[in-house]
Amino acid sequence: YPLNITFMKQNTKRKAYVLGLSLAISCSAGAQTSMGLSCMDSIAQTLPTIMVRGAAPIAQVKGATICYDLQRLLQGRGADNAWEAVKLLPGVIETNSTLQLLGQDVSFAIDGQVSSLSLAQVAQQLKSMPASSIERVDVMYASPAQYQVHGRLINLVLKRSEDLSKTFSGELNLAYHQDHDALFGERIAGRYHKGKFSLDAFYLHSHGLRFGFENETLGYRTAGSLSTVMSNEVTRAHVFAHTYQLGATYRFATNNQLSFAYQGDYNHQKFERNFAGYTLGNDRLKYRPWLHDVRLDYQAPFGLKVGVEGIWFRSPVDQFFAASLSSGTLYEGIESKMNVQSWRFYAQQTHTLSRGWQLHYGAWLKTTHDEVNHAMAMKLPPPSRLYNEEYHHDGQETLVNAYAGFSKRFSEQLSVDASLAAEYYHLPRLDALNDWRPLPTLNVTYMPHANHMWLLSLSSSLQYPNYWAMQPIMMPTRGNFNLLVGNTDLHPATSYQTQLTYLLKQRYQFTAWYTYTDECIMRQATVSLSPAASAGLLPVNLEYREQAGLQAVIPQKVGQMIDSRLTLMGIWQRDFNHAVRYMAFNRVALYGVAALKNVVTLSTLHHLALTLDASVQTKTKQGTWDIPATGSVDVGVNWDFWKQRARLHAFANDLFRTAVAHPRFQQHGYSLHFDRSCYRQFGVSLTIKLGNYAEQQPAIDTSRLQRGL
Repeated sequence: YPLNITFMKQNTKRKAYVLGLSLAISCSAGAQTSMGLSCMDSIAQTLPTIMVRGAAPIAQVKGATICYDLQRLLQGRGADNAWEAVKLLPGVIETNSTLQLLGQDVSFAIDGQVSSLSLAQVAQQLKSMPASSIERVDVMYASPAQYQVHGRLINLVLKRSEDLSKTFSGELNLAYHQDHDALFGERIAGRYHKGKFSLDAFYLHSHGLRFGFENETLGYRTAGSLSTVMSNEVTRAHVFAHTYQLGATYRFATNNQLSFAYQGDYNHQKFERNFAGYTLGNDRLKYRPWLHDVRLDYQAPFGLKVGVEGIWFRSPVDQFFAASLSSGTLYEGIESKMNVQSWRFYAQQTHTLSRGWQLHYGAWLKTTHDEVNHAMAMKLPPPSRLYNEEYHHDGQETLVNAYAGFSKRFSEQLSVDASLAAEYYHLPRLDALNDWRPLPTLNVTYMPHANHMWLLSLSSSLQYPNYWAMQPIMMPTRGNFNLLVGNTDLHPATSYQTQLTYLLKQRYQFTAWYTYTDECIMRQATVSLSPAASAGLLPVNLEYREQAGLQAVIPQKVGQMIDSRLTLMGIWQRDFNHAVRYMAFNRVALYGVAALKNVVTLSTLHHLALTLDASVQTKTKQGTWDIPATGSVDVGVNWDFWKQRARLHAFANDLFRTAVAHPRFQQHGYSLHFDRSCYRQFGVSLTIKLGNYAEQQPAIDTSRLQRGL
């Protein structure tokens, strides 16, 4: 559960770099909880603009980018962090603790800064960023190559202040979240600005307890009869985290600045798990990730941008469990540690020419060194002896990307943005795949009338497996009944996407899309009956996945009191695989998603509003998994007081306890069913704005200059 801690940044015209926060694994407590690129640069500014209006303008369409006025979307809502705010965008849904856009993974950027952090770390970064610091959100269904990311992109553009005399501003936030147990968070943030220099810093402390259970049933046939094995697990965890970040920017002149950023995180989690059924025992685990991220960027006035980023990540895991078997007691201890060092360098150049032409080209290099040490000691019941196993990995990964492209406004109705990137991926163990891959992108915007606009996007992208998933390591749980298994044969997946978006009468948005993913990466189940019954979760490359969908966004405003938005989505999906790598299947799913978001203004005088949201997703399939239908009903109350310098938000989420999916697997005579805990969530958060202090100019003593009488 993410901890919703807000961070407010003083508005400023000066382009200041604000650091994001990343947590490898973190707790959460906050309001209404349940996965980067630049602010609109000169490329988009040369393209035609259309306003999308409900009762008031909430979005602009510039070329291939849809720019949403986030603060209007947040009116009356208690979303106090970027994660909750982004979920308000059309087409964005939360799946397995990540955000998706039109049913696919999406990349994020913060004010033009692309990060090398993992998707999970970026997700925690968004949960720690205040929604009040974001001016707008730019959405691109096919990001051009100069943005240095693949496929769909959501960029968060930070606010700029109109009053440069304010030297300090800050925000204090206290959060409390309760489901079965309680989580807490305290954060203080501040921004200092003077002349050409600005400094941002904050500290976050999150802590509390977590509780959950999971019941698992494994079924299989032997000798013509059906056998069933059950395992029940109860988890209690004590978690705390310290997060700190610092960012500084010095602006020499317009479009000429130097930015430095640092972000760090220390996270400590202790788990105690009691399991029964298949085996009876206890499992204790400690997880202590530590992250450092340092970045330096320079922007020159003639269109040149260069930068370097370094990441150091350490992830030690200690695990010990004891399980009672019919022959005695099994003891097992595991020490596992991963160290990752990554460097990223980039340079890009943009030329603005006459007649609406703009050229851009550049390159970036990323090199990563990952080291894994894994040791396991197992003591089996007599007469067996002590069993030891050790594994060491020292790997190097290199990514090189070079690109060139153009944008052109042919008329007031038609604009085109096209680019071509070539990416080289080098991993010694995958020699056959170490080659250059072309990645074309095309965006065409056509606006025949102010009430009709069409946006066509075509793109390609690469997805890379994470480092843990590529290690031949088994992490047992429930007395070896479950095994988390790595796969050394994993390799990148390639996706091809096309989207067509239509905006009608400046209010309604309709989108159709198709995606084909070759070598799709997905975690699937494996069942073994020898030497004992067990279920493994193994990441594999499937043959391919196809997905096509339709989306309709229908806003509606009833007077000045009710503001609602209905989003309907229908998706057709096909997962196909041969038996060479995993098991053969050809599974087709047709499912729907519906979400209704409502804001009811109770009092404009006292800034009091009620939110009532409902969402539902019908049953679907993910590879060999069957995913039952899920849904939730959430309610919240938001009150701004003390001349709107303070905000109190109370919420109750998942009132009917239906938001958690209980996946099922059934193939070739085996079945696996998970029943997971699901609790109603209640909480409150208090946010207080601090500062807004102006620099005091000393008064000039003119007493001796006054003419005497």
